[in-house]
Amino acid sequence: MYSSKALTDAFAEADVLLLTSRWEGAPLTILEAQRVGCVPVVTAVGAVGELVEHEIDGMLIDSDDDNAIAHELVRSLERLLSEPHLLNRLSSTAADHVAAGNWAENLSPLIDRLEAWFPFRSEEIELRRTVTSSPGR
Repeated sequence: MYSSKALTDAFAEADVLLLTSRWEGAPLTILEAQRVGCVPVVTAVGAVGELVEHEIDGMLIDSDDDNAIAHELVRSLERLLSEPHLLNRLSSTAADHVAAGNWAENLSPLIDRLEAWFPFRSEEIELRRTVTSSPGR
């Protein structure tokens, strides 16, 4: 899918996003799915655990063993199918979590690090931080 609207529509139609990667950074796919209430069922690799809290806003499978991962994937899907209240709670929490995201707040640790690395640019960085966190942005 190359259209962001089509992708959003597809996630909105789905109950669950399966992401069974062995290696990842912090995939935006998870946030795109969560934004419309699509519950991620994902492997705990890379920074995925920073985007999904197990049984809070998704299902996080933490194992290196392929058989254990497959078993947990099936168990998670069966549980979401048999417990619609759990699916609904995870869906709502996921959507609320992404909606509450504040780019200025989320980027603050990175900006602090950049200020430490490049102190001569601190005034410019602070000006940008102020502009991006002002009301209406």
